[in-house]
Amino acid sequence: MRGRRCKNASALSHGHRVQLDGLGSLTMELSSHTGSTPSTGKDVKISGIRFRADKHLLDRLADVKFKVEGKVRQPLSAPELADALYEYFETHEDISVREFARISHYATSTSYQKLNDYVAHGEMERVPRVNGCFRPTKGNFGRE
Repeated sequence: MRGRRCKNASALSHGHRVQLDGLGSLTMELSSHTGSTPSTGKDVKISGIRFRADKHLLDRLADVKFKVEGKVRQPLSAPELADALYEYFETHEDISVREFARISHYATSTSYQKLNDYVAHGEMERVPRVNGCFRPTKGNFGRE
């Protein structure tokens, strides 16, 4: 097995695709800085290994069924969200989009949109020089 690993690593390092029987193939992903010269390989780095699944593997997995375990969280209603934000701002100065998404159960993009709605209505403001961070304005969410 060790010999095969070395052989596969060597093939990848020489830019070849490595075929994994019954699974798929691996190839290297490369990146470089703008202005580097590809002919010399200067500043070219490995940015990752890409896996491409074999068509037969995908066909075999096409009918796999998944069962959701546990409770699926629904986004909070407007009153529930307001209560959660009041509670959150008792111990925090500001909130990130990611933290808002965690609290509200909204997707990140929807959370960003909701936070911008709060800004438009004067209930929150963006934290200066901190991208994606918001804080309540005076008189909102318990802020005095």
